Amino acid sequence: MIPAVALIVLSSAASADGLEEHFGGSFPPSGGMVADSASSGVVWKSNAEWDQVNWTGGGGTCAACNPNAAAGVDYDTWLISPVFEVPENARLYFRMNYQNMAGWDFLDIEVFIGMSWYTILRLNEDHGAFLALPGEWGIAEFPGMVGPGVEVKIGFHYHDDVTSPDDDWYAQIDDVIISDGSPVHGGTWGAIKALYR
Repeated sequence: MIPAVALIVLSSAASADGLEEHFGGSFPPSGGMVADSASSGVVWKSNAEWDQVNWTGGGGTCAACNPNAAAGVDYDTWLISPVFEVPENARLYFRMNYQNMAGWDFLDIEVFIGMSWYTILRLNEDHGAFLALPGEWGIAEFPGMVGPGVEVKIGFHYHDDVTSPDDDWYAQIDDVIISDGSPVHGGTWGAIKALYR
């Protein structure tokens, strides 16, 4: 279970069109956090820290988790955004390269509202080429209870089925965009509060 993250008020400027995170700076990005619910050390890091190439199709570095590098270890890791408000009619766009091992692992996209996490997209199959380009774009819809005045967090939750073998492949995420239109270029996770406050 993930503890609630304290509200973070940031003063960075951002584009009025939307929010982007490209994982090009420090990791996790400013205002975000990584959690290790299995206490295994297999967590979201920069792909460079896992000695992987970015296979999402994005440029530079990306967020990655590579349980294959630590074979035989259960893992349950979260990459969590700061608290922010979702603009009306917004969608979540992201690049990914996710390789599933025989249905034994899951990449869940979740939103934290009030006191609970809600899964808005569950992946349990390959997305993108194996250890190569191309990756794929993912799109997730926010639940109807999300909108202006409602504070949320986004969580990329990568975990295995604890009853299965633990030798899984990897997940990579890049170019996370929250927009009420088509994907746009703008701010970063560190600018979320300034954008929608």
